[in-house]
Amino acid sequence: MRRFILPYDDFAALARAFLPAGKQDIYLKRFKEIESGRRWFRFNLSASFWSFFWFWYHKMYLVGLVICVAYLWVDQSIQNLLDASCLPLAEDDLIRFFAPMVISALVVGFLADILYWRHCRRKVDKLWQRYGHQLTDVAFAELLARKGGINLKGVLWFVGSVFALLFGIFGWLYMQDPVTGWRILSGEAIGNIKKPACEAGRS
Repeated sequence: MRRFILPYDDFAALARAFLPAGKQDIYLKRFKEIESGRRWFRFNLSASFWSFFWFWYHKMYLVGLVICVAYLWVDQSIQNLLDASCLPLAEDDLIRFFAPMVISALVVGFLADILYWRHCRRKVDKLWQRYGHQLTDVAFAELLARKGGINLKGVLWFVGSVFALLFGIFGWLYMQDPVTGWRILSGEAIGNIKKPACEAGRS
């Protein structure tokens, strides 16, 4: 296990200002289990459901981005595997829709607490090393609260921006060709793409 600057008890005392309000005891209990080696894997249901949004919500932007890219890669890999298969269309569609989400839910659910523990440990250690001897206890606690906690507004802004962008793209497609634009928006155009090598077996 990586050695950190602060002993765990000192970290736990400081982390109360860094962790989301009302969740300090929950996370500190999990962090203590991780550091003691008693339990490395605990399933985090919230992270499992929200996936990379959960990490952005907890200000783990780089981790969230990596998980987002990994999700897209897994999704595309599954698409490629299914394109090379000759499964019935109903099963094909179910796998395409559910497989990436199930994989993401399991991986993220089991890794979320460990990744969050490392994030908190590194941030608190870094802030303590840099400002711990310069600021008063109150000022340092305020700094921890600003750097930690959650960022709901940022996540909502990001999601809203993505939906606005997609709405603009689909709106432009619809204006160019209403029939094709609507088919793409509804998924009909994508769903009707058949795999030529399997058409004979499916007909």
